Amino acid sequence: MRPRPRAAEPYRNPNLPRPVGPHSVRPKKTASFSEILGLIPMAKRPRISCWLPWEVPEVYLFTLCQKNRCALLANHAFADALEIVLTMADHWDHEAWVIMPDHLHLLAGPKRREYRVSEWSRFVKVMTRRLCPGIGEWQPGIFDHLLRSADSGEARWNYLRNNPVRAGLVQHWWEWPYFGGTIKRQAILAARSAALQNP
Repeated sequence: MRPRPRAAEPYRNPNLPRPVGPHSVRPKKTASFSEILGLIPMAKRPRISCWLPWEVPEVYLFTLCQKNRCALLANHAFADALEIVLTMADHWDHEAWVIMPDHLHLLAGPKRREYRVSEWSRFVKVMTRRLCPGIGEWQPGIFDHLLRSADSGEARWNYLRNNPVRAGLVQHWWEWPYFGGTIKRQAILAARSAALQNP
């Protein structure tokens, strides 16, 4: 006579006491997606994978903010420290950046797809505070936008460079001293020449 197969052990939450009695079996509960996420230790929501084809390079618009919006960034000490840190992070291409009093905008992209935004962000935050201790604590996380085309990149560069103008800090974008990157160096002479020709 064949032995009867053993019944599967009923669902039991390990954080609750074991039920007592032969008929005290708790009904199985299906965990929701939000409950599953709550069991995973993480600082923020998991990132969505890049959907671009492998042959298309990634370019992001990043925004890093000072905690409590402390206006401590727009100075030469932080600008020098940032340039050193971005040079150290040579596995990324840093096309352009602008330092505002309480936040930082950058156009950047990894040289290889496996380089992660979270690792880049952590490196920049830790190293800038180490080289320039006069700045405040960075706000947790990072705002990022994946550019979808060359036109999008040009539009984002126009948005980025005109931040000081919109904030009323300067009249022309090239007058703001806290810029950097390859796009800025290529465009600034042309912008100045056009403004001189068409005041």
